[in-house]
Amino acid sequence: MWSTDAALWEALRTHQKDALTVGAAFYMGAVTAPDLKVVQSGSVDVRGDSDVQSTSTVTVIGTGGSLVPKAKDAPLATYGQELSLRRSVVVGSTRLDIPLGRFRITDVTGSNERLRSGVVMDWSVQLRLQDRFEQIRADDFLAADGPRAGGTVYSELRRLSPIPVQTNTALADASVPLSTVYDTRIGAIRTLCSILGATPALTRDGVLMPRKTDRWLTDTTPDFTIDGVVDWQDSMSNDFYNQVQVRSTVNNDLVAYSSITDMSNPLAVGRAGGRTYKTAAPIYDTQAAVNAAAVTYRDRLANRRSRTVDVVCTTEALLLDVGDFGLVKDTLTGRQVLGEVTSIRYPLNPAEPIPLTLTVSEER
Repeated sequence: MWSTDAALWEALRTHQKDALTVGAAFYMGAVTAPDLKVVQSGSVDVRGDSDVQSTSTVTVIGTGGSLVPKAKDAPLATYGQELSLRRSVVVGSTRLDIPLGRFRITDVTGSNERLRSGVVMDWSVQLRLQDRFEQIRADDFLAADGPRAGGTVYSELRRLSPIPVQTNTALADASVPLSTVYDTRIGAIRTLCSILGATPALTRDGVLMPRKTDRWLTDTTPDFTIDGVVDWQDSMSNDFYNQVQVRSTVNNDLVAYSSITDMSNPLAVGRAGGRTYKTAAPIYDTQAAVNAAAVTYRDRLANRRSRTVDVVCTTEALLLDVGDFGLVKDTLTGRQVLGEVTSIRYPLNPAEPIPLTLTVSEER
């Protein structure tokens, strides 16, 4: 979550007013236009299962001196220029700026200047935006690479990433096997994060930080509780696990496996086919530890399956991020769902509700 401050959550829930979305342009790390007016339509769309996770299409407007790009180094051009978006909210007498993301400008899809006597009176630029994973994906290796001797996940991420890297304090560092092969830059970053049981993510300031995967499956304590309208459809999927691999990230020789083999169980490998869940952590530093963890995960996963639930929330959901794990309460139906945020849409119009998708773990 961007903020866990209880006062901010309550303020957004009860008396937000005079909110608007604004932007700032960056080029080569420096601010080139600090306060840009953004038309209050469209949204920032975030999906955790995509290489480029956050996208948006916005229209920036202004009066007087035009920012319609006419050169490669113009503030709103497409040659490394970036745009950050933020929701500016007035709560009582205090103005709060809540970032919505930092993006690469990938396309200028249209522009307009209104002139009077040869002088620009007002202007507009339509921009297509993608997060900094677009930069990582485009900046591929010239030749195949591999880890340095003694390299750890975070040291390798900092060596390979063209953008800043932040340590996730919830994910302890681990060594990288020298046999690891880096085929592509974005693939290497995904591989490194997977060693920690994580996936690559970006903070709202555009900094690379691993985030834990499959929280819907393993976590039980919510980060947040929020009201929303829950769209729950009856469904069934084959998203289940019946065998587990657990390994240590401090000793590659410490590995354990556990499977459901009882043929009276419909989830048995011999009946449903094998579906494997893999996890690794530095806390598994003995063979007894990995053995015990494999059995624990097998029993836990055998009783869970996932479903996707669509939820529409009010303004406080502006503080949620993909990967957060929490409880949504539908006050009209009394239904509650506990799960992991897998996608979210931040509308540029502050009056619009915020839709998100949860992957929910059901106890069967």
